[in-house]
Amino acid sequence: MRNTRHETGDTARQLTGPGTRLLRLWLAAAPLAMLALAVLFAVLAAGEERWGLVGAMVVLALVAAGLFAVQRWALNKYTADRRDR
Repeated sequence: MRNTRHETGDTARQLTGPGTRLLRLWLAAAPLAMLALAVLFAVLAAGEERWGLVGAMVVLALVAAGLFAVQRWALNKYTADRRDR
């Protein structure tokens, strides 16, 4: 069900304000940092031939990539109709 209420100037401004930009940055940076650290630790673990740890880091990297995708999808879904106004 689509919300037909018109946005006021204050509400529309909140969607592009510094708080929103900071939230978008956090939602993108946290999973990407998780992914980068998982890859780093997987490489270090592979160098020491600790294959169980490499497997755990691969799983963590997949979770980070999935988290990034889900957060990006949710952010676009719930703010797309409001950004166009």
